[in-house]
Amino acid sequence: TGRLVVADSGWRTGGVSAEITAQVAEKAFPYLKAPPRRVALPDLPAPTSLPLEEAYYPKARHIVEAGKSICATA
Repeated sequence: TGRLVVADSGWRTGGVSAEITAQVAEKAFPYLKAPPRRVALPDLPAPTSLPLEEAYYPKARHIVEAGKSICATA
């Protein structure tokens, strides 16, 4: 498709999603139709209360939103 969304349960910076995105950008950038998108944890300590956890952890809808946003790109 020429598009990439990487979903990771780790932190955004220095995690697996960052490495995959970097490798694709370095080796396959000309083939991409849109910038790669990462869905990962924010670079913050994990919360310990339920309301904060709800805001902290990515949900399926975040992955869907990322996919839709890059499909809307020409």
